[in-house]
Amino acid sequence: MIAEHELIEQMECDELGWSLERVCDFLLSLEKERPFEVLRAMWRASYIELVDAEGARLPEWRCEEVWRLEDKSAAVRIVGTDAGSDWVSNG
Repeated sequence: MIAEHELIEQMECDELGWSLERVCDFLLSLEKERPFEVLRAMWRASYIELVDAEGARLPEWRCEEVWRLEDKSAAVRIVGTDAGSDWVSNG
């Protein structure tokens, strides 16, 4: 099992996505010691998106700020993308 695949599979059950804190805790539970690096790579590959409380996609500069600050308490939600679902299905 790849932690990144497991994350996308779990999030697919929740159309509102998961909070940044929940995602980081989930990755840590799967022994990913640097969750923000994992998430940044997934975001850059278009497997996940960062959205606000209303579900609006965050602009790129705001996403980069989230990665730079590594603040799990940020009011950000993470959702899987179609590309992420395809990656999991074909991976």
